[in-house]
Parts: sequence; C-alpha cells; structure tokens
Amino acid sequence: MKLKYLLDGIERVFKIIDSNENYNIILKKTLIKNNYEDIELMDSMDRKQYVYKYLDKYFKKYIIRKYIITDKCEILFYGETLNNKKELKFLQDKANFYTKGIEISNIGNFKITKTTSLKKDDIEYILKVLNPILNDDRIKTKSHLRQLILFVTSFLNFYFSLSEIKNNIFYMIVANDHSPIPVAFSMVAKELGIERVYLQHAEVSKSFPELDFEYNILRNQLSLDTYAKIGIKAKKKPIVISRYKKDFDIKNLQENLNKIKNSNKIDIVIYPTGTYKQDTIKLLVQMLKKNIAIGNIIIKLHPNGHKVGLENIGVELSQHDVLKHHIAIVGNSSVVIELLHKGIPVVQNFEIDSISEDYYGFVSSKIVKKINISEVYRNFWLNIKYDKEWICNYSYYNPSALKFKKQFNIAQLNRILYDLNGSYSREDYLYDLYLRISPITFLNGIGTFSDLNEFNLIKKFEFMFNQRDPYFNEILEKVDLIKTFSLSLIWLILKKNDWTGYEISSQTENLIIKFLYNYNSQNKLNLKTHCKLIDNLLNYFIRMKKIDKIKTLWSIKTCLKKNNLHINKRIALKKLIEEFHDENLISREDLHHNLSQFHRFKLEIATMNEFEFEINKFSHNMIKDRFVSLAPKSVSEEFKELDSLFYQKLNKSPQYLDIKWNKNQKEDLLIQIINKIKNKVPFSFIRLSDGEGYNFNNKNIFSKNDRSNRERHWWGIEIEDEVANSIKEKNLIAIKNADLIGVPTVYRFIRDHTDKSTSLSQSLTGRGLLEVIWGLIDSDMNHMYTDDKANLALFTNKKDLLNLASFADKVIFIGSASPKIIKNIFKDIKIHIISTKTHYKTTNNVKYVDNKKPLPYEFDNILNEIDYCVNKGDLVIVAAGVVGKMFIGKAKLKGAVALDIGSALDQLVGAGIHSLH
Repeated sequence: MKLKYLLDGIERVFKIIDSNENYNIILKKTLIKNNYEDIELMDSMDRKQYVYKYLDKYFKKYIIRKYIITDKCEILFYGETLNNKKELKFLQDKANFYTKGIEISNIGNFKITKTTSLKKDDIEYILKVLNPILNDDRIKTKSHLRQLILFVTSFLNFYFSLSEIKNNIFYMIVANDHSPIPVAFSMVAKELGIERVYLQHAEVSKSFPELDFEYNILRNQLSLDTYAKIGIKAKKKPIVISRYKKDFDIKNLQENLNKIKNSNKIDIVIYPTGTYKQDTIKLLVQMLKKNIAIGNIIIKLHPNGHKVGLENIGVELSQHDVLKHHIAIVGNSSVVIELLHKGIPVVQNFEIDSISEDYYGFVSSKIVKKINISEVYRNFWLNIKYDKEWICNYSYYNPSALKFKKQFNIAQLNRILYDLNGSYSREDYLYDLYLRISPITFLNGIGTFSDLNEFNLIKKFEFMFNQRDPYFNEILEKVDLIKTFSLSLIWLILKKNDWTGYEISSQTENLIIKFLYNYNSQNKLNLKTHCKLIDNLLNYFIRMKKIDKIKTLWSIKTCLKKNNLHINKRIALKKLIEEFHDENLISREDLHHNLSQFHRFKLEIATMNEFEFEINKFSHNMIKDRFVSLAPKSVSEEFKELDSLFYQKLNKSPQYLDIKWNKNQKEDLLIQIINKIKNKVPFSFIRLSDGEGYNFNNKNIFSKNDRSNRERHWWGIEIEDEVANSIKEKNLIAIKNADLIGVPTVYRFIRDHTDKSTSLSQSLTGRGLLEVIWGLIDSDMNHMYTDDKANLALFTNKKDLLNLASFADKVIFIGSASPKIIKNIFKDIKIHIISTKTHYKTTNNVKYVDNKKPLPYEFDNILNEIDYCVNKGDLVIVAAGVVGKMFIGKAKLKGAVALDIGSALDQLVGAGIHSLH
C-alpha cells in the first residue's frame, strides 16, 4: 500500500476548515452524532494524545469497503450530491453534442461490500504517515478530526477498490476539490498514475486548495483568477466554459426589473443556504410583511430540502424553482449567479446564515447589493440597476455574458472532450479549432493547406448540422464572405439553399457547376467528396426544378448513374416528369432499374394522384396491409403492433387519413370547418408530427438528447426544464381538447423507410413519430383524425384558405411570416396579426420575422394577446411550431375556429424552402 499523496489530500481538506471559524456549526449534526470530545478546549499535548488514541482505536475497528466494479470502466466519476451530478450531466451533454459521446461511470452507482479489517502493520503505517499532522497539532477542532477520518477511510476504500484494475482506467473525474471523499478519490487517482479531470461545481474563494488536476474545467474567469492567486499546478491550462444552456440575456434581466419596479405589488422569494438561521429568517419575513408594496413571500428551500423551523413562519415553502417575476433575497450562496442568468433581480442578506459575510464576493464585485433586515421596509429594489459597468463585472462570474469568447471556450473544451473520447485525431481538433476561432479566414485559406482533407472537413460540417449546432448557422450566414472556391464551400452553399431557402445567384450557380464538372484530384477521399457533391447538386436541380440542368448533368461523365439513384431521387424525378410532361428527363427503365418490391411500392404511392387513388380504390387500410407485407421484416413487425393498438381503433371514429388523395374527404372536412365558422362553434385542428413527440413522455422513445436537438433545431438554444415542462403541459391540454388531430399515417412510414431500414425508431424523426402514437394510444382517443400532413392538402391553395376566411368575423394569424406578406394574402379580409420569432433556420430569410424572443420565452404574452383579441366567430390560423399547439387550444377556449397550418405557410409565402419529400 502506497500513501504518497495522503498528506497532500488532508491539507486540501483542512484548508477549507482553517479558513472558516464556523465550520463546527456547518458540521453540527454530524459532530453530535459522532460524540467527539471538545478538543478545542484541550491544551496542545492533551489534544494530540486524544487524537492519536482516537485514530488508533477507530482504525482497529474499521472494515475496508470495496466497490464491486463489474463493468469495463475507462472513465470513472465520483459525485454524490445533486450539484456534483449536474456537473457530470453537463460534461456528458457536451460530449454528446460536440463529439459522439463519452462513456462515464459514476463509482457511486456500484455496490459496496465490506471486506476486511486493517492489519496491524497497515494501521502503524497510516499513523506514521499522519505523524507530521499529529505532531504539529494540526487537528485543532472536532471538524478537523471528523474530516480527517472521512478522508483517510475513503482513500483506503478507493485505493483497495481500484488498484487492481488501474490499467483499465484512463481518467478519473471529480466535481469537488476540497471535500473529503472527492479529494480522496482524486488523490488515489494521483497515487495510481491516472489522469484526473476537475469540474468546478460552484463558486470558489481564496480558502480553496490549489489547482493540481491534469484537466480543469472551470465555471468563469473569476474562478480562474482566484485559483491563479492560490496556485495552479495543472499540466495543461485550465479552461473556462459556461454551464448554462443558453447565453445570458441582459435585456431579459432589465425588462424583468422594469416590470417589477412598475408593479403595484411585487413578490419576494428568499433563498436560504443549507446552514440557515431560522429565527433570523422569521424576523426577515416579519419585516417584509410590513412593506405594503410586497405581495407574496416564498421561501425556496435549499437543494438539501431542510425546512426545520420554517414550516410555521406563515409563508409558502417551495422545493421547485419559482417561475413568476420576483425579487430574490439570497444568503451566502452561489445561486446568485444562476438567478441573475435566469433574469431574476437579486439582493443579498448575510444575516440569515452562518457563513462569513460576502463569502463569494458578489457584493464587493458590485454584482448585487447588500440589504439588511432593518432596511426591507423600504422599496429597496428601486435602487437596483443593470448597466454596462454591471455586465462587465458580471461577465467575470458568467462567461456566457461575453459572447465573443464563446467559440474560443468551446474549442478549448473540445480539446479535452477529444482526449477523453480517445477516437479523435489531432486533425479533428484542429478543424474544430479553426472553424470556431476564424471560419472565414480558414475557409478562404483552404488552398494553402496542401494536405487538407476536405472529406473529413465536410464530415465535421455534417456532424454540426445533424447536431443542430447553432454555430453552424452562424457559419452559413457568412458563406458570402468566402471567396475561395472549394468542395467545402460548395457543400455549404448547397446546404444553405436546402436548409434556409437561401437563393443561389446564377453567377454562383455557374461557378459551382464549372468547378464540379472540371474537378480533378489524386486524393481518393477528396474524389469521394466530389461524388457526394455531384449528388447534392442533382438534389439542388431537382428542388429548383431546373430540367435543362438535370439533362446536362446526365451528359457529363461523373460518378452519378441514372439507373442507380436513391429511391427518394427517383420519386422526385417522376414527379417532375408528371409536372412538366417531359418523358425525356429520365427513362422508365432507369427509374425502375433494380428496384425492390418495397421500393416499387414506395415509388407508386409517393407519386400517385387523386385519379389513380380513386381508380385503384385505395384506402389507408389497404395501403397499411401492403406496407406490412413489403417493408423490411423488423419494420413490418413493429408497425403491426402500432396497427393493432392504434390505427385499427381509429376505424370507430370519423377518419380523414387519405385526405391528400381522397377529394371527398377533403371537401367534407372543408365543409365541416366552414359550418363551424358560420355557426360560431368552437373548433380546433392540431397536427402531431415527429416534432410533437417533444410533448409526450409515455415511453421515453424520444430521448433527452432528441429533445435537446429539436430545441436547437427550432429555437437555436436549449431551454430550461421548467420552461419545457410548461410548454408540454399547456400543449397536452390543447391536444386533449382538440376536435381534429393530424397523426402520422402509414404514408409517413412509407416515405421515411427504405429496404435498409431496421426499425421504426432508427432515426430521430422516427422516434418522434412513435412517441406521438404511443402518447395517443395511452390517452383518450375520442377525436376525429386525419393525416399529419393534411395542412398541405387543405391550406396550400390560397383560394381554399380565403374561402374559409370569408365566413369569419375576422382572421387572427399567429406566426412568423412577414406581416406585409400575410396582409397581401388576406388583403380583402379583416385580419389581426400576432407575430412570433421565426424558426431558427430561417432567421435571415426575408419572408419571416426575426425581431422577437424565441417562442419559449414569449408564449405567455401571446396567450394573453389571444385572450384579448379572439372572439366567437373568428378564424385563428396558426403556424408556430410545437409551441403553437397551446395557441390553438387557447383560441378554441375563446370560442374561435383554430387551425394548425404549419409548414403550409412556407408555400403560401414562397419561402424557397424545398425538400425532396
């Protein structure tokens, strides 16, 4: 047994105790439980003798606890507290987002077994190692003794658990650098020669130990400055990275403060620490109640949940975050930074806990104002202000307040993530670094990198796009600044067109064609990339309906084969043949060459028209049966389960599942909607497609990563759990009360699957569809049902939409389309427009509005406006994504007819967003 770093660890633990004279109060319950003598009152000699005897006796009775680690664990984490586990989740979320994920095991999740007592020689050795501390009388308080024992025993437990498997462990991670158990975990890693990662879980002070981990992921610049003063012995430079899902928004904080200042009554929420003084909190509440400007008073309990002595104070106690506007009165807690980030104005009171005044330095740094209990009778919030000087001070605590540093910080984080992952090359890291620090300079200089591999660079772009990394959109925005033509630039231009509706000029189009048609390289991977881009170019020609360009492409010698195209391209080409009556575009033989039975069926269904549907006497039930018989076996079996539990039950209610091809269903449904409008009968139509899986949690098929991906996809940010839960709750009520629901039909599954499909849940969209269907299976199915793409059948024709509008008292449009365009569509109709921020991908599309907050932070205002302006007899047209479902529900409650037109809006306004589907 080696104990080289035992004393080092003890000094790290003791440094915190030495700097806090109230540490015995913090550990009060534990100290009483262990029944230590008052060694603080002893003289030095008596104390040393007592401590030595106590330790000798304790170690003789102690039995080693060993973790039973059965799995292969290359990366181990220790963390038991909620805050520590949040840090682990933060690291894993970042790894899942920026890399392909990292497997990290929390040692606390493994079983522990008692093994053996310490041998006499071991005890003597331990006491010998501890001699310098014992002889110097370093153990002066009960807290010192208790923390020493906890550290040493934890060190022994980890050492005996990990020493035999140390060669299998590459990294060990902690989220605390000063408490006994995580310090023991870290010191054992050091003892065994395993590299360590430190995740800072809260604010730090000068009383913390020096930074000595191999990797250090800190929370802010102030922490880095503080550690620099204490001492940094890290081998690699510590990095600073924000822990927040979204960047700090100063406007949000300023607006909330102004609303509070202009309110007749304001709410106060008290945030005590884990070591609160109950009598002082009671006095604070009494004084606050004397202020006539104060309304509700709430105590937000510390995460440890302690509420002893607080139950009878006469105010609400909450274990959950308080969402409504309020002023926060906070003790000595690092929660100050988090509350400000959320847009909650904060003051601090240092009388309500036992921690040293201004422990974190927030008051001295001018982040918050100090308020004494004797002062709360005044309207103290009127003196709070958040200006440029304030945000400069705050940015030291919250790096997301300085957006210009964000990508540099992410590039530094990725360096660590790539090391932890172990499967990434230096090339991957350098591409990431260049793209995040200066993408335009890098892409303009591609010609100067003789060995640059554009295949891997485009793979990086594809990964960023699939992850819906908001920064990828920032790169797309700057595409016009890149003047050096390359395979990478062409990929970006074509993706921008496909994704955002960006219009490629004829000059740029010709340059792309010339570059690709004359491209030559000796690099096999770059040639592979060239083939991919020829394929992308064909997609572009098809979407833009450039018939002549398609024919020219066929005549050029490329890797593209007309008779070996993906099934979705064949479907799109067949539609073009029918639209332009041009049989020369591609021959029937090429279209059907080597197609499987399932792909022939897919081609038939995707390109049929109303006449073909009617003449063949097709129906949803018949198509279902054919899908089951022709789809890959595993897909077919999964669909059969859905059929028996869901689709077959729909036969009992009115159905409009074939509305895209059955003109009778379309006419009947439009007549029903008209009658509802004419008779002023409330009615709502809500569509549930793959994205709406976000609302359901029944089977958890749609994972947390899927949900985060969709948030970035829709809004360019990930939102807080409490905001997401509020959206889901309101949406589910609207869905429950809907009259007509659009659901994924068999046609959607035919569209989304090929011969190579292995499961209905193999893609993010597939998991979303399944979550929707299982959510409906487990709910009341007493609705009318139609296809989730019924909006395209019903509302892309302006005539049909205007006809509906003509029967309404007025039209209310809720969506992100330009008000000017909407007014032009409904130019002879009385219309009220409620604008929303556009989808993140169309941020720079001139056909849409982008001067609003993301919808998750605006829906309350929109619900209030609906409440104010919608009446019986109105027609409410909504195109607001997943959040829009609640608007439809609210409009129906107000007596209107509310319709979910969704992506039909893109076609109505000519947004230029094209898809092969």
